[in-house]
Parts: sequence; structure tokens; C-alpha cells
Amino acid sequence: MKRSIFFQRRPMFAVALIVLLAGGACTPPPPAQIETVTGSGNVITETRDVSGFSRIEMLSSGEIVVRVGDVETLTISGEDNLLPLITTEAASGWLVIRHESHKSLSATKPLVYTITVPRLQEVKISGGGPVTATGIDEDSFTATISGASNFTLSGTAQTQSYTINGAGFVNASALIGAQARVTITGMGSVEVNASDSLDVTISGSGTVVYAGNPDITRNITGQGQVIAK
Repeated sequence: MKRSIFFQRRPMFAVALIVLLAGGACTPPPPAQIETVTGSGNVITETRDVSGFSRIEMLSSGEIVVRVGDVETLTISGEDNLLPLITTEAASGWLVIRHESHKSLSATKPLVYTITVPRLQEVKISGGGPVTATGIDEDSFTATISGASNFTLSGTAQTQSYTINGAGFVNASALIGAQARVTITGMGSVEVNASDSLDVTISGSGTVVYAGNPDITRNITGQGQVIAK
């Protein structure tokens, strides 16, 4: 009788062992260490070959200067040990700028991206660093900030859309348009110039300052403000 009980328990033991081993196999690996790379102090300028884009996405840090012109160009000015860690890829209408994963760039000198592009329809920033764009001439233009970046924009765009998640600032008072839509979550600020309509949604303490005489639609939760310039 004891022999029979022993053989009945062996399958249960095997199942328990398999479950235990499977659970151990599902344990996630420890997070990768983030390596901080400090700039060497030696500044160089590098030209990158890019084409076929009218939108820019920044997933790293540094200053972006955009000029609307006939030929697409990209130059990067920064420290010689940081530039090899930065990738710039143009695909599906976007120029995407990022640095190697699991690395944090600590620049000791300014890191500047100077871009010439025939058309500029959209800029999206995740991180910090100022953006200046001049000569915009579009039917519509979109800017999105996640973080604390500052935008300075000029030109014309009849329809404009601005989204800030964080504490970013957009000065589009010199970007002339008819319609503008602004969405702020946090403490961001936007200055716009719209002649016909202005649609504002604020969650937090954001501020919208406007020029022109637009019809205004407000949806504000918190201490947000819409102020005439």
C-alpha cells in the first residue's frame, strides 16, 4: 500500500517542480545600467546626409535651429566623443534624432543641430533644449512638447496646433495664422497669433496669450488663463 502512495505522489512532485522552474524563468532581468558620458570639451562640426523629411522628432537633447530653404541639410556641432553616440535618421517623412539607449549624454559645450529643409510641417520634442524655426510657410503646422523645451517660431501657417505636456513654452506670436488649437497639461505657456478662431484646453496652470481677434473656445480645469496680448 505504501508503494502505491509513493507512485501517486511522484507526478504531483514533478508538476510542482515544473511550476517552480517556470516561475523562475519568467523573472524579468535586472534593468540595464545607464552610462553617463561626459563631453570631452573638444567641439567639432559634422555634416549628416539626410533627405525626404518635413517633420522633426527630437528624442535626445540639444538646441535645434531650423531654416526653411531649398536644400535639405543637417550639421551637428558638439563634443567629439558625443557625436558618434547620436543617430539621425530620415524615414517616412520624419527626421528622428536620438542617442544610444542606456546612455546619458552630459555635454559640457553646446550641442547644436542646424537644419535646412524646404518644408516644415511638424516638430515633436521629448526632452529639453530650445527650438528656433524661421521662414515657415505651410497650410498647417504642429508642435508637441513633452518636457521643458522652448520654441520660437516665425512665418505663416493658417492652421496651427500646439500640445504641451509639462512646462514647455511656445512663442508663436510671429507665426501668422487663422486658426489655432492649444492643449496644455501642466504649467506650459503658448503665445499665438490667430485671426479667426482659438481653441484652448488647459489642465493645470497653463497660460495662453493671443494676438488677433479670434473667436475663443475655452475648456479649462485648474488655474489656466487665456489672455489677450
